[in-house]
Amino acid sequence: MFVDREEKGVSIDDCANISRGLSLLLDVEDLVPGGRYHLEVSSPGLERRLSKPWHFEKAEGQMIFLKLKSSLGGETDLRKKFEGKLLRHLGDRIELDFNGGVLTIALENIEKAQVLFDFDK
Repeated sequence: MFVDREEKGVSIDDCANISRGLSLLLDVEDLVPGGRYHLEVSSPGLERRLSKPWHFEKAEGQMIFLKLKSSLGGETDLRKKFEGKLLRHLGDRIELDFNGGVLTIALENIEKAQVLFDFDK
């Protein structure tokens, strides 16, 4: 199970508290048949997936990877994968700094998106 928060993210302590609370609830209510389960609670991590509008808003200014459902350039440019800096989230679309230019991409055309963390910094 992944947990996240719009405002400031999730700490290890948050994950531990949620895990303890859920374990207690699962044990007391006997919600798992047989009583045996393995519960993992974690944050989405440094290279988090972006799927909700607020995820994109929170990632503004960061490098991201995008895989699109369909190419932007029609038959002349069949590229569907991009890495660039997320400039802005604009409701139903985003602006991406890609090779010095700005691409506007509809959220509905995004198949997969995630933050790219620079481990060298």
